[in-house]
Amino acid sequence: MKNITSVLIKHGYSATEIGNNGEFLQYGDAVLLLGVEDEEADRVVHLIKDEGQKLGDSCLFQNRVKIFIMPMNLFEKVNVKK
Repeated sequence: MKNITSVLIKHGYSATEIGNNGEFLQYGDAVLLLGVEDEEADRVVHLIKDEGQKLGDSCLFQNRVKIFIMPMNLFEKVNVKK
């Protein structure tokens, strides 16, 4: 089944899907974490909106999309070996 994560990956974005069970977001809604450059944020939001509508009922989020855009001062991926 197609979902918004596969659409984002198809367009070259990495996404990590996590579940939630708190009250800030509705229980059971999926959460996608993406890291993109500032100039890419609008494009990603557009992809989520447009592709989500195309996918309809098979879309992971259906009608429950909440998007938070937060600046990040530093991102560093660290590989730790013993």
